[in-house]
Amino acid sequence: MRITRLLGGMICTALSVAVSGTLPHSAQGTDPLAASNALTLAREQAARARERSAELERESKAATAAETRATLAAAALAARVQQAEASVAAAQASLVLVAERRQQLQQRLGRERAPLTGLMAGLQTMASRPPVLALLRPGSIEDTVRLRAVVAAVTPQIRARTQSLRTAVVEAQALEADARALARQRRAQQGELEQRRAELAAASAAERLKARRAAGAADQEAARAYAMGEQARSLSSLVQRLRAANRQVPATARTPTPAGAALFRAPVAGRVDADQPARSAALSYLASPGALVVAPAPGRIAFAGPYRGYGSIVIVEHADGWTSLLTGLGAVQVAVGQTVVAGSPLGQARGQDPLVGFELRRGGARVPARDYVR
Repeated sequence: MRITRLLGGMICTALSVAVSGTLPHSAQGTDPLAASNALTLAREQAARARERSAELERESKAATAAETRATLAAAALAARVQQAEASVAAAQASLVLVAERRQQLQQRLGRERAPLTGLMAGLQTMASRPPVLALLRPGSIEDTVRLRAVVAAVTPQIRARTQSLRTAVVEAQALEADARALARQRRAQQGELEQRRAELAAASAAERLKARRAAGAADQEAARAYAMGEQARSLSSLVQRLRAANRQVPATARTPTPAGAALFRAPVAGRVDADQPARSAALSYLASPGALVVAPAPGRIAFAGPYRGYGSIVIVEHADGWTSLLTGLGAVQVAVGQTVVAGSPLGQARGQDPLVGFELRRGGARVPARDYVR
């Protein structure tokens, strides 16, 4: 009976530890595979944005013209904003993965506690029997000997099981600490992101002002572009009208920097919508609310403003007859006639339904965007 009492006490201790390690339900995972993919993508995008920022800062310092330096500096700041956005997304994906692991541990603890709870109850009942009953009941001494043999046989298994529970509880506590650290990290990164967005907004406003001061006809060109937007029945016809009108603008004004080998960078951090048709020439990016949208290549702003059914849009004219079209913006940070480099800030994704569309045209004809985006 002493062995039984000791064993019951051991199981009670293990179960109390397991119960005390029950995981909170404050954060629950949704789709661990999607979260893992999102974490990988966010880390890759943060690394690329960090590299772009460093490259643009070097180019800005090496530039001789003040206007070029300012444009490159704004693009470098935009890259830092996108790096912060990707870091926030990575922290969020990590939180989802931690929550999923905690939920799995909770389910495991529940499964492993159940048989031990029943065993503990039976052993405690037998351990509470007075020893005198073993003398009064026939066969009870033989039963006691058999019980001790059974207990001796199962004790190693029980110890292993309770050790597994203790290990799971320790892991759960570590995950809880990781979740708190990730939450603090996400708050800090969110604060840094908001600060950088404010800096970028100020820089973008200064760029628009300089663009209008540099070209006296900028306001007239913007008014003409908006009038075309009112008259055009579709985005395609708007692009064609703008392209025809801007043929009268000198080539150096249209595209002061060549588009290189016609490779365009993704205009926004986020994954491509997997639900869009495979044959679609356009790309749709699932971005975070308010995500920064940047110029996919050097060029000149031909249109920037609201267009019916598409939110705010930006049309950028590039070298060699290329045109890029961004739709689904909630705010625009550029002006018609403004010169941009690859990575220059164009605007922000919408707060609700932040789906950013990206189309490419060459000579007015649509081309598959995914074939030219790096």
